[in-house]
Formats: sequence, structure tokens, C-alpha cells
Amino acid sequence: GPVSIDTSTKSIDDRYLTYVVNPYDEIAVEEAVQLKESCGSGQVTVVSMGDSSAEKALRSCLAVGADRAVLLCDPAFSGPDSYISGAILAKAISFLDYDLILCGVRAIDTNAGQVGAVVAELLGIPLVSAVAKIEVSTDCRRVTVQRKLERGDREVVEAELPALLTIELGHKPRYPSLPSRLAAQRKGIDYYDAAALGLLPDEVGSAGSKTTVLSVSPPKPKARKLFAPDSSLSPAERMRLLMSGGIQEKEG
Repeated sequence: GPVSIDTSTKSIDDRYLTYVVNPYDEIAVEEAVQLKESCGSGQVTVVSMGDSSAEKALRSCLAVGADRAVLLCDPAFSGPDSYISGAILAKAISFLDYDLILCGVRAIDTNAGQVGAVVAELLGIPLVSAVAKIEVSTDCRRVTVQRKLERGDREVVEAELPALLTIELGHKPRYPSLPSRLAAQRKGIDYYDAAALGLLPDEVGSAGSKTTVLSVSPPKPKARKLFAPDSSLSPAERMRLLMSGGIQEKEG
């Protein structure tokens, strides 16, 4: 459907949009599943915040190998900024057992790239961003990663576990088989609201947000430049220039 901006909420009108898993988060899930498979043990838990429509995305993660899905769902959660989104996720994760947290480097809709850093800070664990490759030590106490830098450069970083990595590059997400899709539909999803997390309504959503969106506007249309041949040229020459897009032939 058409994409438009809702001026009353200062956000994109999502009535006609179809939500999918953020591509960077898809890579993060694939990396988590591959780490579980290579280690021969462990559990992959996927956590998302949203309304019931987010179930579809969570089930797609279950279909590719995640073991458990958690949905943070409460009307009070609506309208959060990056800090509050990270704070709610961190609160939920604090109730879970974890050794390594993987998330996308950024969401392709807001492109903020801040939530992962907030989660790591509030949990008090190391953060490594823009990760392109992951290796976990044999004793499962450390992780060695390659970070993607500008101009194609790479930086190798080691961190003690538990840690949080924001994923930018990695293995191509697998395509789930039909039996895996059907099995994912039968799995339960754990729901948590604000009360279950011990959060008050004024601490979450737009009420608790630290930043305010002042305006949202569509990109300005780019002016199109049309080529017009010199009127002093002959009709045949003007036609030739129009057909060639104004490219002049080299002489000699």
C-alpha cells in the first residue's frame, strides 16, 4: 500500500504496511542458531516488543531454529524512543538466562542504531557493535569478533561473556522448511506486559521517553533536468541529440 506520514502522531502511517523481521535481526538470529549448532548445546530465545501482529515475525524466527519466543506486549509500551525501547528489552532480558545477546546493528525503519547500546549499558555487559564475524572460545567464556569499519577495514575485538553484539554482516539467513514452519505455528509464545516486568505506565512508552520527535517529512522530490537541443540545429540533428540523450559524438 502507499506510504504516508501521519502528522498527528509525527510518524509513518502503518495502516497499509506489512511488518517483517528486520533484516539485520534476521542475520543475528541466523548467527545465534549457527552458534548453537556448532556448540552442540544451548538455547536461542528471541525477544520482541510490539502488539500481537509481531507474533508472525517471532514465529518466523522459531521456524529457522530459535527455541523460545518472548513478546513484550502492552498498550503502555507504544510510542517509545530508543532509550525506552532498550530499557524495556533490558528489563525483560534480566529475567532470562543468557550468555550472549545478538541484535541487529540498526532497524531499517528508524535507522537509529541505539537500542543495542542501551540494552548493554543497562545490563552492565560489554558491547561490540557492527559485528561481521563471531567466534566463541572453547570454554565459552570469551567471544572474538570482527567489526566492520569504514572502507572495508576490519577490527578484531575480544570480550568476556556475557556480552552484547550488534550484527551488521553474517551468514545468509536460511529458508525454513515446511515442517519447520508448521512446527513453529504450534509453539507457544510467552507474553509479558508492564506489570509482569515490574514497570509502571509512566516509565514506558511515550510517557517515559527521553526524546521527542519534532517533525517527520517525506524527502523532497529531486528536480528533473530535461535536455533540450539548441533550436538553431536542424530537425534531424535535434532528433539525433534527443535520441542519444544529448551525448555528442567525438570527432576525429
